[in-house]
Amino acid sequence: MQDKKKIALTLAIMTAFCSAPQFTEAATTNQAAQQRYQQQQRELQQKRIHQQNFQNQLYNAYQNGVNAYQAKNYSTAVRYLSKVVQYERKQQVYAMLGDSYFHLKQPSSATKYLSLAVSAGAKDYTTLSDLGYAQMDLGNYSNAVKSLLAASKYYQNDADLSWNLGISYDKLGNHDGMLNAMKKVVTIRPDYNADAYSYIGIILNEKKDVKQALKY
Repeated sequence: MQDKKKIALTLAIMTAFCSAPQFTEAATTNQAAQQRYQQQQRELQQKRIHQQNFQNQLYNAYQNGVNAYQAKNYSTAVRYLSKVVQYERKQQVYAMLGDSYFHLKQPSSATKYLSLAVSAGAKDYTTLSDLGYAQMDLGNYSNAVKSLLAASKYYQNDADLSWNLGISYDKLGNHDGMLNAMKKVVTIRPDYNADAYSYIGIILNEKKDVKQALKY
């Protein structure tokens, strides 16, 4: 009988001890912490999914822009690449977007993105020459000369480039520069433009080099 009383008393004490307020609060705190952790994990997973979806959309826009650019569908290329360039500020994106604007005869936008491409390291004939032509369209002949000269380092036998370089020099009043550019035009393509010969003759006359002027 005594043993039964002792066991009953021990159980009562243990029950009372375990149901004390501090243990109830601890269990509640642990449960709340676990719920917060689970909520944070769910939010983190949602962010990962959102980021992956965004990356997929950006990649698809880039691919669509490249495909349209290669197909010379410049309006569509601009539509896609204008979205991409907000997040992917890379030389190739700038160059394709600038070249697309150039072909769409929008020199201001072309100059903006082609200049960014050059600043990002672009050193190719197409980017530099298109930049020079766009700058000419805007009347910025000083920068046009710089861009066209840079382009000529990558392809020296372009009569179009030499012609436009000569015109830019003329707009700046640099007759020596124009003379050299026009001489190069007729050397590369003698039948390119009869006006090239006229320009050469006029400048040589101004220099009082009649003998050379008569050759043109």
